[in-house]
Amino acid sequence: MKYKKLTKLSFSALLIILFCIFIPNALSDTSNGSVIINSTSPSVTAIALPSSTDVNTYFYINATISDDNTLNDIDNLTFYIYNSNYSAWDGTDNVTDHFTLTYVNSTDTWTSSPSGYVDSANSIEPSDKTVVSGDYKAYFKFSTVSQAVGAYWYVRVKATDNDGNEGTMTSTAFTVNKYFSLDISEANFNFGSVNPGTDDNVIADPVSGYLTITAIANYNYTMQLSRSSWSSLDSKFEITRDSGGGTEITTNAADWKTNQDAPSAEAGTTHQLSLFLDVDTGVPDTTYTFTLTATIASV
Repeated sequence: MKYKKLTKLSFSALLIILFCIFIPNALSDTSNGSVIINSTSPSVTAIALPSSTDVNTYFYINATISDDNTLNDIDNLTFYIYNSNYSAWDGTDNVTDHFTLTYVNSTDTWTSSPSGYVDSANSIEPSDKTVVSGDYKAYFKFSTVSQAVGAYWYVRVKATDNDGNEGTMTSTAFTVNKYFSLDISEANFNFGSVNPGTDDNVIADPVSGYLTITAIANYNYTMQLSRSSWSSLDSKFEITRDSGGGTEITTNAADWKTNQDAPSAEAGTTHQLSLFLDVDTGVPDTTYTFTLTATIASV
């Protein structure tokens, strides 16, 4: 009887174990979900720059760029720097009134057209581009002949993302300060040996017979000439310009080239000055010197 009881107990336990194995009380399964994030257009939210600047002097143009897809989505930035008195924002690049700066995100480089006016090494872009907004700072300088006529300079910034979406903004107007420089190529010149009582003696050295004067300016200009005194014998000498018997150059500055157009290239505008010397009688034989001065001023 004891044997039978043990067999029935074992059989009951086995049924319970099988029930637990083959009749589960829970089931699970999976489903994969997805979402497509749209490419949104970037935006230029601010442009900061000085209200005025000198030529040939670097300064920062700061553009704040935003993109909800993060700044890694920015493909490139374009800065159009233009003088609206002479050019449209999409005009032809030149050193007088239109520059284009380009930043390429993939290479972290800045370039300018015409070349040589942006310092890529000192321009600044965000170090963390996983954020949605940041400042891009172009380190730019104007040419010595970039126009200084009124407050007509603007910067238009365009941001382009990897899908070709764009955002733009144009700055308020700012000015470029006037700039002038003048150079006489010949530090010294002479009329050679001349006799008293002679007129229209020409320059002997340089052999060209004229002086070369170069003006660099970003504004229309007038050039004046004057000379120093010949001391006590000043009345015995007369220097005229351009032709024999022409306009006399005296100790008082007087206009020579008036209302000249600003140069279109950094090499400037070259002027040739021919001089003629009249010497009266009664002049002792020795060497006489004087100083010629050329002056440039805005119109």
